[in-house]
Amino acid sequence: MLLQMGAPITWYFKEKAARDATEILFRQNGITGIKLVYSRAIKEWKMKHCMLLWKKPSAKPLQTQIDCAFDVFSVIRDLREEYSPHFYKANKKKTSQPIAWSADAFMEALKKNPVNKGNQLLGELGYSISMYSSQAESESLSFSATIGNQSSQFYDTIIINFPDGFFDEFEHVTVFADVFKQCTRIFQPYWGCIADIAFFQKGQGLLPTCMPSSVHWINFWSDPIFDGIGRKRIMNVFSQYDIVIENGVFMIQTKPTLCPCRTALLNAALGISSTQFDSVK
Repeated sequence: MLLQMGAPITWYFKEKAARDATEILFRQNGITGIKLVYSRAIKEWKMKHCMLLWKKPSAKPLQTQIDCAFDVFSVIRDLREEYSPHFYKANKKKTSQPIAWSADAFMEALKKNPVNKGNQLLGELGYSISMYSSQAESESLSFSATIGNQSSQFYDTIIINFPDGFFDEFEHVTVFADVFKQCTRIFQPYWGCIADIAFFQKGQGLLPTCMPSSVHWINFWSDPIFDGIGRKRIMNVFSQYDIVIENGVFMIQTKPTLCPCRTALLNAALGISSTQFDSVK
């Protein structure tokens, strides 16, 4: 099976044993088009993850959509003080304004930032907001959202960026796996995941067919995605890898460490692949 599409794909490994094992498994399964590289230079490399939730335009009232986004961020805020959104993003952190957390204040801040600045051809693109938890960049979570979009070309989005190495702590792994499940129940996205940010630097979360371009550590797939790929096919593949689906959410492994071999084999079996793994380093 050839995964290569366009420019060659290169995957970098922190451990030589992992690189060698992946090469053997790729050879056994006929997967080509991916260059596997072990490099001592990234021995201390820490992964940086983000949580993404994408939602297609909704006919619900704007106020309802804003309340939904507020409830999603409130899940994080109620979890622990250091995770909470504390400041609105500004060009300079010194000028960032502290957040008075309430549904009314959130709505007011969001409506100050319409995405469409007057282009009548684009129509209603909703409103955006950006926040972060700490002025210490190495510890800060950042939060952004676009809510109220009515264009079929775009999505409402909620994005949470985690600090470097955030998921090296197992507590964060278990806590935010549960947070992801709660957020998908509230937001009811079309698609969502928690993934290594490097995966999105040269690729996209969804293919032009509106199908996922890859599986990630933890994923949410809506009914149209399950139907598009094929429920029987998905269940057959997941049963082979002991993957459990719960309300559209599934994890491909217990920790969000980079596992290119398992990811590639799952993508191939599901019939989804792209060059978004190009130069993961």
